[in-house]
Amino acid sequence: MPKVVTRPQEQPETEEDAGAFYVTAQDVIEATGLPKHWFTTPEYRARKQVPHLALVGSVRFSLQALWEWEQNHSTVGRPPEPKAPRQPDTEPEPAPPSRVPLWHELARELDREQFDSTS
Repeated sequence: MPKVVTRPQEQPETEEDAGAFYVTAQDVIEATGLPKHWFTTPEYRARKQVPHLALVGSVRFSLQALWEWEQNHSTVGRPPEPKAPRQPDTEPEPAPPSRVPLWHELARELDREQFDSTS
């Protein structure tokens, strides 16, 4: 059986070579700190147009292409605008309601003869 010689993958020496250097999703996650599903879920990669290279059964990413993608798809955050102080209402607070009569008091007023046996 012939002996197979494998070479370790070499790091790119120039920026131009960096675009040709592809890494796995795990390498990208470790390097960027971005969520795992961004790189492992095909639906998310398609929806967000994450640059990748699909090889027979595996997916590889170029760090240079990912950096450019992130720069083109990032939005600059802005701090929320401070809210204006609330102006006090010019109308006075409504007075609390007076005492509400109980049902038997209302009934007594409606039909005094029936409830007042002393009259």
